[in-house]
Amino acid sequence: MTKDLSFSAAISRRFTLLQASFFPVFFLIEGLYSEMMHSFGYGDAFIGVMLSAMGLSCFILQPMMGFLADKTLNYRAIFTVILGVTAFMMPTFFAFYSSRAVVLIYSTVSLGSIKTLFSLMDSWISKVQKQGVDIDYGRLRSVGSIAYAFAAVSLSQLLNLWGYSFMKYLYWFFLVLMLTAVFRLPNPERFSEEKVSLRLSAGVILRNRNFLALVLCGFLMSLCNSSMLSFYSRFISELGGNVGIIGVGYFVMAFSEFFVIRNFTKIANRLGTARVYLLGMLGMGIKALLFSLCQSVPAALLATLAQTFSYAIIIPGAVRYISEQIPREYLASALIIYEACCLSLAQIIGSSMFGAVAEAYSVRTMFAVFSLPCFVGAAAFALYWRAQRLKARASLSTGQEEAASETGSGEAP
Repeated sequence: MTKDLSFSAAISRRFTLLQASFFPVFFLIEGLYSEMMHSFGYGDAFIGVMLSAMGLSCFILQPMMGFLADKTLNYRAIFTVILGVTAFMMPTFFAFYSSRAVVLIYSTVSLGSIKTLFSLMDSWISKVQKQGVDIDYGRLRSVGSIAYAFAAVSLSQLLNLWGYSFMKYLYWFFLVLMLTAVFRLPNPERFSEEKVSLRLSAGVILRNRNFLALVLCGFLMSLCNSSMLSFYSRFISELGGNVGIIGVGYFVMAFSEFFVIRNFTKIANRLGTARVYLLGMLGMGIKALLFSLCQSVPAALLATLAQTFSYAIIIPGAVRYISEQIPREYLASALIIYEACCLSLAQIIGSSMFGAVAEAYSVRTMFAVFSLPCFVGAAAFALYWRAQRLKARASLSTGQEEAASETGSGEAP
């Protein structure tokens, strides 16, 4: 049953504030990471190792946080602890950024924790939706894209003027906004009296073949996606852009998502969730190829518009697909398993390879190479779903024949 409309509107506004304050933070800690580290004197190979360390941290933390969220349903406490830890670590990082040990700890603990909030936020929204609160995920997520877009332009210009050390003050500002939203949001209600155990969660999730197909095929696509996100700032810099131009690139990237994400529910209802996700995988490969062909900053900014039919439908597509396949009480664990494999594990493998080869050749060369896994993953997903549709049609045909036979013999259908 749908909750009272005024209650749903109030919850939507609070989730909107959470999205609007989270994505500027996400831009600060990840969007500028590779270029910031390069300005500190670190090479692409070491940056790739640090990004892999961040991915390893996420790969470990994400399943733990997902299971904890499913078991306790105390999202407010989890968000508060993670935000508090990162707020403490950021000034320490800027005080000792010349130490590789400090950089390693910051990358693994602080950045890894923040990235975990991405999937926790999606599962929090999905759980609240399923208890009757009327929330349009596409419209809500589009607010995050707009916030990311304007943060990319405005915050990058501020950092270009005042230096990367100013980042910690910006982070603390958005942290206060995030905590304001978190403290006013409700924790989800328990859907059933059945206790959630690690063994039960893993059994339900990992026996779902449709979910496993998404994870395996999505992992191949994410080898390219994670590297493109992490090295986008280095890509623009390699073509001659500065921090301000990098911000413009991220603005184009995020703003191009807005209209697709805002209308994602309508698009998915019309085409089907699996088909939309498949289109996003193909779009990701095309975007990587376009990046590899760019010879100038204007060309790179134009190619960034390919975000419209790639990443813009990948993330909401995955969230909706998993919500359709997995029971609500295991949803947080399922979403975080997906992101642990398709974002974190892909980053562990992809970033270290990408960094080493980018240093030896160029960022654009590796975009071309990493487009291949996207197309392989898309082909595998398409073949799986074709097989599933044929199996469903055969089953339906058999059922109709049996019903007709029973009717013809005088038995009740």
